[in-house]
Amino acid sequence: MKMARTKILFISLLGILGILAGDLQAQVALSNFPYKARLEGMTVKNMLYRATIGTGLFEKCSLACLNSRIFDSSGREIPYVIYSNKEAPSEAFHLEVLSLDEKQGRSVLILKRKDDPDGMVNILEIMTNDHDFHKDVFLEGSDDKKTWHSLGQDSIYDFSSQVVLRRTAVSMNANRYRFLRLTMKERKGKIAQPGLRLHYEGLDLSTSLPRDKKIYIRGFSVTFKNGQEKKAVFDHAEIWPAISQDEKLKNTEIFVETRFPAESLVLDIDNPYYLRNVAVYGSQSKEKRDMVLLCRTSIHNLSIAGRKEIRNYIEFPGGTHYGYYRIVIENHANPPLTIKRISQKWTRKEIFFLALDNDRQYWLYTGNDSMQPVSYDIAAIVTEENKDKQGAGTLTIGPVVSNPEYKTGTDQEKKARIEKIILMIVIGFLVVVAAFFLYCLWKKAGDTGNPI
Repeated sequence: MKMARTKILFISLLGILGILAGDLQAQVALSNFPYKARLEGMTVKNMLYRATIGTGLFEKCSLACLNSRIFDSSGREIPYVIYSNKEAPSEAFHLEVLSLDEKQGRSVLILKRKDDPDGMVNILEIMTNDHDFHKDVFLEGSDDKKTWHSLGQDSIYDFSSQVVLRRTAVSMNANRYRFLRLTMKERKGKIAQPGLRLHYEGLDLSTSLPRDKKIYIRGFSVTFKNGQEKKAVFDHAEIWPAISQDEKLKNTEIFVETRFPAESLVLDIDNPYYLRNVAVYGSQSKEKRDMVLLCRTSIHNLSIAGRKEIRNYIEFPGGTHYGYYRIVIENHANPPLTIKRISQKWTRKEIFFLALDNDRQYWLYTGNDSMQPVSYDIAAIVTEENKDKQGAGTLTIGPVVSNPEYKTGTDQEKKARIEKIILMIVIGFLVVVAAFFLYCLWKKAGDTGNPI
């Protein structure tokens, strides 16, 4: 009987805690958000609409605006989904390897188009996971494997042991040939030597490569690109972060604070040649001790195989957006780079939603960092793959203004009060459990006549 009463008490306390914990998720209302922006334009019931999120809105929101809300003029919450305006992938067709002949330091492969044998192509992708190589590639085409026509020559390379520099796509003349003949050989000249060394005004760039390295190729594919494909659209925001020089470690440090969904940091560098290793740290606080290493990469400006290769941007690893970044550029014996400007860059974001009525006004509310990101069912209907095929109408997001209905501190005060109540209940419950346990021990000791 006592155990039954204890069980009922325990379940009751859990129920009370569940109710209070549920109240911590404050009911979403217009008064929860300090800022709002109108979605401007005429709307038709049950039609899908899209609008570009500009820098003005990102400056006020957090979590890439995923914790914002849309309300119509009657106060109804409107489901939405946010996607990036990415580049549309080109359709690729795989090739079958018919033969491989290796002689005199050359590899000659005969390739056959399996899919879409009559389509126009001008790019050959060589799929390999190998690193540190540099090869010249010669391409020819034929319809009968007897008469071959030159399609051009190119090179593939990878220097990832020292620099983020890799190229495995080969350009060729546009063609419809059924068969391709690929001749690959080691790159001759300075690059094929044990190491490439370039000196320029104190800079010392070196990229070493093994001699006559064979690479393992997983496969080949061809595609066609004419410059009319849907390109990714990017937005930029110029920033003025703190830049310091560590004379002891010979590093340049850049401290970035951002509310933008930045994917990379673009540096306008006034140096003709450079090659620097870079470490990227991130944190949700300003404290240096809280920074965690996110990745290591490099920036460079140099020529490889007659091709100018410039990488003046630092990519932030995807997945988690941090509010603070610390960029460490390792100069070693080189003088610090002359950085004229710094900007953040990200793929343009668009918000999609369904209008529930004709000519209804819609407002996007944002600016409350305590709100959690939300996920609606619309994401299963309007997907990353089909969003551009839905025939969505276009709206514009107006200027961000203060929300007169916002109540300062309401959410935080309620949350703090409920958390205090929960803590008191938990402590009280633990005291009761401990007292009951001691009582049971004391009673058991009394029944056996032994002291505890």
